[in-house]
Amino acid sequence: MNVIIICESARITGGAERVAVLEALEFRRRGIRVGFIAADPIADPRLAEAGVELLLLPAKSVFEESDNQKRLHMLFSNPYVVESVREFLVNFEPRTTVVHIHSFRLKLTGAPIALAQSLGFKTAFHCNEYATICPTSLYFNHRTQTNCELSPLSLGCISCECQGQKWRHKLPKLTAHFGNKVLLKLYARADLFLAVSQLNAKTLAPHLPKEPVVVQLPFQPVLDEDRGDNDGNEFAFIGRLVPEKAPDTFLEAAKLAGVKAVIIGGGPMEESLRQKHPEARFTGWLSDAPLKAEMKQIRGLVIPSRWRETFGLSVVDAIHRGIPVISTTSVGASEVVRESGAGIVTEEITPNSIAEAMNTLNQPQQWSEMRANALAWSASNPRSTEQYVDRLIELFTPLIK
Repeated sequence: MNVIIICESARITGGAERVAVLEALEFRRRGIRVGFIAADPIADPRLAEAGVELLLLPAKSVFEESDNQKRLHMLFSNPYVVESVREFLVNFEPRTTVVHIHSFRLKLTGAPIALAQSLGFKTAFHCNEYATICPTSLYFNHRTQTNCELSPLSLGCISCECQGQKWRHKLPKLTAHFGNKVLLKLYARADLFLAVSQLNAKTLAPHLPKEPVVVQLPFQPVLDEDRGDNDGNEFAFIGRLVPEKAPDTFLEAAKLAGVKAVIIGGGPMEESLRQKHPEARFTGWLSDAPLKAEMKQIRGLVIPSRWRETFGLSVVDAIHRGIPVISTTSVGASEVVRESGAGIVTEEITPNSIAEAMNTLNQPQQWSEMRANALAWSASNPRSTEQYVDRLIELFTPLIK
């Protein structure tokens, strides 16, 4: 078996990139040949050291191109990228190679994937977001702050100004999605769709030609010294400060519950939230060491998202650290909170419902039980990169037999 990974970045800049890099390294550790195609001239140095064959393309995003004619062409294809990928693919045997796609829409475009499919390569799409079904990739209406229920590319979808911007800003994304789905038929020709949670799979299934298969994301182990007592009195929100993540609901809930709140992250809402909630502590985005120090102190993590998050990496990271979690049902990782008993899942996304959960978690006995559940679940569910790649091999092998 050979594996070619397609991801717009070959270094860890987010959750999808982290999974792609760890996957490549683990495949190589097992002696499996790996190619990695990225729209990024810089790669994680571990990839080359491990013997991963790299194709690093300094491609622009359609939104970075100022020439309108070039932008229109880039919505469907980038000739330089396609020819470079063609030369790269020649070195791999289609009958024994699976192309695993993590991200591609903004810079690589769908054309290289269509090329791989036309050459006989098996393709697997990793659905870290909703790009396989939704033109904007989020499947969320930013104007109404509700999850989208429209049929993608229907008249309702096409006419909806769902981004909180004028419709003309949605047009390039609609055009590119139409090209990928209808003209190139990327998804009809795909062999496998990988979802990252049951919620993710349930949302995708009605709009895909094949039932998505849930694959548990890998996590790096948490060392004992990185676990604190976590018996402080602060509840934490970690993430981008945008309306769909509901940081305002978190802060209002903390005030109602009479508990201290810390915001770890940043974004467009930060200034207004600071003004409205001077009682809260804002750290901004933190690098690894300061983040670990904060995580040792917090009593609970709160994920009050309105958006139907495909997973929520911070949830499982918190549970591995013995930190109880309060999550809404809109978060894919709420499944882990329920399964582990390491927190509270609420259906209502209101300050009152979150405050009630905070009050429950603030009771010493309840908190101790949930922390114990978190540590017990972590010990029996490491969700290692090795387990993740075992599952990929199990799913990829039938494709190339």
